[in-house]
Amino acid sequence: MKIIKAIVLILVFVISSCNDNYKKEYYIDQSVKLYELKCEDKFYLTFDKCSCNSIPKNYFIPIVNDSDGFYEFHIKNNNPKIEIVALYSNFHKFGNIEKYANFKTIDDNSYYQDSIINNKNYQVFRGYIK
Repeated sequence: MKIIKAIVLILVFVISSCNDNYKKEYYIDQSVKLYELKCEDKFYLTFDKCSCNSIPKNYFIPIVNDSDGFYEFHIKNNNPKIEIVALYSNFHKFGNIEKYANFKTIDDNSYYQDSIINNKNYQVFRGYIK
């Protein structure tokens, strides 16, 4: 009986590990959530509650220039909109995402270090699109 349970657990683990779909939720502050969603090799960052069965209409995707798909940006709630700031990077924006967020790209490394990274109001957001 223990062998059968072990085999079933292994099969469940193997089957679930083959699925690359996932959903993660991050609190920007008490009132705002950022959802990270991957469905069938499509990647979404959105403030809309979503799932692979309910794909968001308003979302953004960081533009990555390197082969590993790594991105980083800083984010804070700057009522009434979310402020998203990245160094040397931009974003693909879809739907009406700019109704919820302002996107800034900074090309000055020292300004970015002094104004954004050292500012405790921003949260860093890192990930991979692959």
